[in-house]
Amino acid sequence: PAALASALGELESALAQAAEVAFGAGLGPAASSLERARARAEALAQAVAQAPPQRLRSWEAAWARLLAWGARMRADLERAARAAPPTLDTLPPEILQRYTAPDGGFVAYLVPAGDVFEAKTLDAFVAAAQRIGPDATGFPIAFHRVARRITDGFYRSVGAGLLLVWLILILDLRNARDAALALLPLLVGLVWMAGWMRLGGVSFNFANLVAVPLVIGVGIDNGVHVVHRLRLEGAGGMDLVLRHTGRAILIASLTTMIGFGSLALASHRGLRSLGVVLLLGVGSCLTTAMVVLPNLLVALGRARR
Repeated sequence: PAALASALGELESALAQAAEVAFGAGLGPAASSLERARARAEALAQAVAQAPPQRLRSWEAAWARLLAWGARMRADLERAARAAPPTLDTLPPEILQRYTAPDGGFVAYLVPAGDVFEAKTLDAFVAAAQRIGPDATGFPIAFHRVARRITDGFYRSVGAGLLLVWLILILDLRNARDAALALLPLLVGLVWMAGWMRLGGVSFNFANLVAVPLVIGVGIDNGVHVVHRLRLEGAGGMDLVLRHTGRAILIASLTTMIGFGSLALASHRGLRSLGVVLLLGVGSCLTTAMVVLPNLLVALGRARR
């Protein structure tokens, strides 16, 4: 303790001189830092000098225990360095169970270099793992298999849904051409939705895949209402159709976009992406029904300008 107090006193004096020199040289921030360090050194020196005898004895006992612990650690390290390399007979059972197979072979663990939740990384990792071992298993391989089944089922269900919608339109309108015109805003809207997603950096995932069937169910209404009203008005003209039916389509679509779009404000990434996809899908179907379809009907001679 006496040596420590003396060293702290010398440190306090050196810091005081350095602070004075820094202040004289115009180095204000450095002088402030040196002054704070000098004050701490002075406080520590006083604490050491004023420490009661029992605290000094506890410090000395702790120092002795620390030296003893260091000696034991050094002895353990030297003994470990002289030990023979581990063998299968000397390894713990839990290590053997993890890295050996029942037939006596070894288990190989493959670690992906990227994020397996990225489709390209997952496909490359699973392909590499199966080249090494056709019977390889683990979370990435199981996840890849499940993801493939989900996406394949999704494509089949969307195709079946579009086919059923097409059949219902034919039964309702009794005209394949009118059914195609009613379906056109939905198909173009889905293409536009995919384009906006690509521009916005939004990709499909397990959370927002359900948005496509919802967009199909909501977006088909717009084209059906326009075609029905045009057939009802006859030669009344597209202006009359848009003034009445178009206004109803606009209000209904905007309220639906507000309801679905509120999900885009969610903190959960899956719900947020679902809201964004629904907002883009319903908005695209609204735009195609109010802009593309009316101009196409006029261009085809089905309605007056």
